[in-house]
Amino acid sequence: KLERDILRPAAKSHRYLSSASTLAAMSQLTRAMTALSFGLLAAPSSAEYRPDLVFHGACAAKSFLNGVRFANVGRTYHGGPYYKGTTSDGVDQYIYWDPDCAASGDGAARWIVGAHAPDVTRIMDLDGDGTCDYHARIDSTHKEFPPPNALWTMRCGAPTSESMLVDLAAITTTETRTSTTFSTSSRTISTSTTTRSSTTTSSSSATSTTYTGTTVVTKTTTTTPTTVAPTT
Repeated sequence: KLERDILRPAAKSHRYLSSASTLAAMSQLTRAMTALSFGLLAAPSSAEYRPDLVFHGACAAKSFLNGVRFANVGRTYHGGPYYKGTTSDGVDQYIYWDPDCAASGDGAARWIVGAHAPDVTRIMDLDGDGTCDYHARIDSTHKEFPPPNALWTMRCGAPTSESMLVDLAAITTTETRTSTTFSTSSRTISTSTTTRSSTTTSSSSATSTTYTGTTVVTKTTTTTPTTVAPTT
C-alpha cells in the first residue's frame, strides 16, 4: 500500500519535474505567484492620452537626458505607462515602472530611466537583463505616473550615485479651429417666346451659387510647469 499510494506517485512526479519543460513551467508559476503579491496579474487597460514629458535635472554625466521629450508609447504588462524619448545624438531612452528590476523577488518597486526598452510581456525585470542597470531611478509604489518633481537617484559616475532633483515637465498641445462661413449669391434669368396669334412670356430661373470663405487652423504648444508634490 505504501508503494502504491506514496512511492510510485512520488517517483512518477519526480520524473515529470525533471523535464526541462516542467521546470520552465514551474519558473513561470513562481513568477506569477510573486506578481500576485504585487497585484499585477490584471491585463493592462487600453491606452489613454497622457501628456509628453520633458526631462530636466540630470547631472553632468547624464546631461544627454536634459531636454529630451518623452512620449507615452504604450503600457506594460501590469498596466503602467512607459515613455520613449530620443537624445540629440539619436539614442532612444525610456521611462517606465518596474516592480522588481532584478527579478529577485524582494526588490523595491521603482520608476526607471534607462536605455533599454521594457518588454510589455514581462512581469518584472522588464528589460530582461537580470540586474538593475539604469541611468536614474526613484522608488515608488505608484505606477500610473512618474513623480513630476522629486529627488531621483542618478548614476553620475561609478561607483557613486547622486540624488538629483528631476523635473518632468508635462507638455500639452492645444488646437484651436475657427468655423468656416460661406456666402451664397444667386441670379434669375428670364426668357420670352412670341407667336403670331399671341405673345406668351415664360420665365425660368437658374441659380448660380458662389462659395467664399476661409478656414483657419492654429496650433499652440505650451509647456505646463509642474508644481505637484513628490509622489512616493
